[in-house]
Amino acid sequence: MADQEHKEDATRVAIEFLMLWMSEDRQAAAVHIAEVLHGDTPSDPAQVIAGLLNLNMLTIFELARTQGTQDHRAWAEEYLQQRSLRLPKASD
Repeated sequence: MADQEHKEDATRVAIEFLMLWMSEDRQAAAVHIAEVLHGDTPSDPAQVIAGLLNLNMLTIFELARTQGTQDHRAWAEEYLQQRSLRLPKASD
């Protein structure tokens, strides 16, 4: 049960970060995120990353569901591969 609570807490932190990042003041969001990660009582970065990944997975599976797919994972993988191909290449 504790593991599930950690996952839920990490996902809540991810939601908090995303909501702040979507605001007009990204500088303030960045300062808050840095404080959470490096402040007096820092969050475990691995847990924060896990929360961000959980949130992304929930979001993309919800998107897959709205598309009427049966195999959400396969749809999500294809969707992500297509988006990856469309990203500009990093210059050397």
